[in-house]
Amino acid sequence: MKLLKGTLILLALSIFILGSVGYTEAAELVFYGVDSKIENSTLKTSLTITIDEQINKLFFYVTPIPEIRKFSITSGDVSCKSADTRGGISCDISNLNESGGTISLDLDSRLKLGEGKADITSSYEIPFNARSVYSSLRLPPRAVLSEDPPQNSISPRNGEVKTDGKHIIVFWTKGNITAGDVLTFSASYSLLEQRESPINTLLLVPIVVILTAFVWLVIRHKRTTKTIGQTAAVSVLSKDEKTLFDILKAHDNKVNQKILVRESNFSKAKVSRLIKELRDRGVIEIEAISGRENRILLKLGQTSNKKEGGGSAETNKQETDTSSSTQNTNGKV
Repeated sequence: MKLLKGTLILLALSIFILGSVGYTEAAELVFYGVDSKIENSTLKTSLTITIDEQINKLFFYVTPIPEIRKFSITSGDVSCKSADTRGGISCDISNLNESGGTISLDLDSRLKLGEGKADITSSYEIPFNARSVYSSLRLPPRAVLSEDPPQNSISPRNGEVKTDGKHIIVFWTKGNITAGDVLTFSASYSLLEQRESPINTLLLVPIVVILTAFVWLVIRHKRTTKTIGQTAAVSVLSKDEKTLFDILKAHDNKVNQKILVRESNFSKAKVSRLIKELRDRGVIEIEAISGRENRILLKLGQTSNKKEGGGSAETNKQETDTSSSTQNTNGKV
């Protein structure tokens, strides 16, 4: 009788221990998913475990040894931590629905990557029987599988190799996994050297040519516009104004007002009126030589020595005196 009672106690204790660890015959994983990517010598892994019934504990191993960054569960409460120095992860689960739930963990594992060829290997212990296991590994930018054909660079070799245009991604799927199995996935890759493309150099030459041509066209356009403006201004001169204009051109664009009177055969009053009109339109400038004598400068097509925004006080005074002198059509030349 005592033997029977001791046996029953031992059996009950064994059942309790097994239940607390979480390995039960009935427990089953609907899905075990691994999404990994390599960033700056770190293997970043998102682990997804879907359970179809209530359990209170989950324990499994992952290598390379990870650091747990984040964990969550779709129903109930979960708390996960590193259990030992060999990559063990322990999750305590409570208030889980009868239909189960999905546990998500974000893991970081440091990698020792050298120059050139790199070999990445990761292993995952499956804590319960699993209907489906999925794993993916995204390589860094500029990484290529080191062997040809590519399947020789991955293990298991039945993985599917794809690309998103920037990265090579390897996918593996397995079904009907037994509790306690350890699944290992690996890939060997090399980084392409980042060289300056000869196409870029070839493109640079026409770009320089185009820019040079553009600058030349802009300069030519400005000169042409200026010439057209000058021609247009001359074309609208009256016959009498054109006479004064031609005399100025014949005298290197500057002449005393009395010479304009003499060579045009116009009266002093008429020359003074024409000069005022031409000055107001910006065709000429008037420079006072003395109180009773002016020098006429052809402004159209010439570079003025006066600065933008007005000249000195002396220059402004001269212009004021000149204006008064010009308006005095009865003055002597």
